[in-house]
Amino acid sequence: MSTTRPAWIRRLQVLYVVTLGIWLAAVAYVAYAAIQIGDWSGMGTLAMFAPGLIYFTIASRRLDAVPEEVAKEKVRTLFRWQRITGIPALVGAILGFIPAAINIPMLLVLAPGDQLYNAGMLVPWAMVYVFTVTFLSAEAVRRGLKARALAEQAAAAPTPVPTDASTQVATESTPPPAEPKTPESPTTATGEVPKLPIAPNLFLVGGILLAMFTIQVEMTAFQMARDGQLDDLGSPGMVFSFFQFVDLFLGNAAGLVILIFGIINWSRDTVRFRKIATPLLAAFALAVTPGTLGMAAAGFTGLSPEAQTRDANAQISSDWINNLMESGNPVGFTELSDIVDCYAENCADDPDSSVTFVRLGDHESLAVDMCASAVAFAFTNGATSWAIAPDYSPVAMESADDPAANEMCVTSLADYEQINHAYSIDSATFRLIGDGEIPFTMDLIEIDMGTADVDPDAFNYRFTVWTTFVPDELLPGQDQLSAGTHELNDLLTAVGQARLNNPDIDPNDGKLIRDALVTYPHDIEVTPLVDKDGKIRFVTVQTSDDPEPMCVSIAPWDENYEGIADPGTGYGVSSAESVKDLKANPHFGAQAWGTCSE
Repeated sequence: MSTTRPAWIRRLQVLYVVTLGIWLAAVAYVAYAAIQIGDWSGMGTLAMFAPGLIYFTIASRRLDAVPEEVAKEKVRTLFRWQRITGIPALVGAILGFIPAAINIPMLLVLAPGDQLYNAGMLVPWAMVYVFTVTFLSAEAVRRGLKARALAEQAAAAPTPVPTDASTQVATESTPPPAEPKTPESPTTATGEVPKLPIAPNLFLVGGILLAMFTIQVEMTAFQMARDGQLDDLGSPGMVFSFFQFVDLFLGNAAGLVILIFGIINWSRDTVRFRKIATPLLAAFALAVTPGTLGMAAAGFTGLSPEAQTRDANAQISSDWINNLMESGNPVGFTELSDIVDCYAENCADDPDSSVTFVRLGDHESLAVDMCASAVAFAFTNGATSWAIAPDYSPVAMESADDPAANEMCVTSLADYEQINHAYSIDSATFRLIGDGEIPFTMDLIEIDMGTADVDPDAFNYRFTVWTTFVPDELLPGQDQLSAGTHELNDLLTAVGQARLNNPDIDPNDGKLIRDALVTYPHDIEVTPLVDKDGKIRFVTVQTSDDPEPMCVSIAPWDENYEGIADPGTGYGVSSAESVKDLKANPHFGAQAWGTCSE
């Protein structure tokens, strides 16, 4: 027996050892990320690959211990299991190629901390493509062995040569017993080696996927057209534009490749269904322009009942808003702004049009006049109630000059906190509601411009009117912020206002910060960390959201880092991974879990 390993055995062994090495590196990296962030979910996905990979590696190593002919018999089991695991991986790799091509390379450009948080998802995803390459490489070895076996059988097959006429007659009258055919037997009578089809199963699967995608595109187009969201292919919206892009560029390129190889396989493939289906599926995918069949089908069925109702409401809303504009501005409002006509613009699921009336440039509050104008305008056009933040519970309107409505409107607009700020601040919203045949909402706010705006300390007014055939669940007043978020924001605002009102005092002066905390409105524990120089740069806060304390940096506002001047309010909170990291790189509003004394 030769001690030299055949080339095909060496190829398999190297293939599986390299794949195992890549897998082990992936496991090590994901484990490191898991230790850092405490999330081990990615390890479960990687562990699923372990049994098959270990089996393939061990099975390929055992081929050294037997003669080559025995190895060829044994390797059939390995190939069988490789195909059972490899084909699903290949299908998944094809289906997930576009998002994978976008997301997996992002791991290389993310910041180190973000890489750790994404490793558990993106690394196992990338391993799917590693195993797909392994499967295709093993398939190449399998096909090489198959082609070699066919060639050897063809070379060993005897060619009948008649010696004389009697032999020829005897041969014709008494045919030799037929040998049983096997899938490995040559198919030509001349001893010629038949040509193997080129990855027939792979291209059939690709053709099926193309056909399924084409049908999905047409079903999507049908549904969108039925819903009134797809009038023509010129402006189909983001969802369908994405389908078009994939179909026209990637789908057509793949379809052309499958069609070419389907034609090549026609004379080589012995499986009738496969040789017929592959080019037909590819031709079908190439022939259908995205959306044509779906739109044609929707043309026969017409719009859905929901879409018909939405279109009718969009027409009513559009007419009502346009008539409102033509009747003139509410008294005191000078301009029209932000006009949305959802009948003309086909606003997808939203039939509601809107318009905004504005007044700009006053240098004193005109809340009394603007409220009186808005209340009268709303009542004249069918308003039945008014409401205020934060819960917007409706209160019935009595008249066009309803005293209670006017008083509460002035309170909402003029009595919000007047603070030192760089950019505009909106007042609370005063809402007027119509719940008649044409439902609508009218919102009035006062906007106090800031020192960094073009017209510092001006007062502007915005009066927005829209129909509410489809109520917006996220209208102003639906507070989405937690109590703890408000507590942190108000803490930062208190410190920021103290600094803006005392520009000549050190931003971290101990007395300045303590005085700011005296005005803090929330009853939660706030503990300043006093440095040796008497200054306060960090405070420990325990909000209503979580029993665990957090350390918050109140470093001076860094205009270069933040990109804007100190706004005076609306700061928000960012996060650091630890108190140590926070102190190494402090910025106003950054926080980390733990006490500042750690």
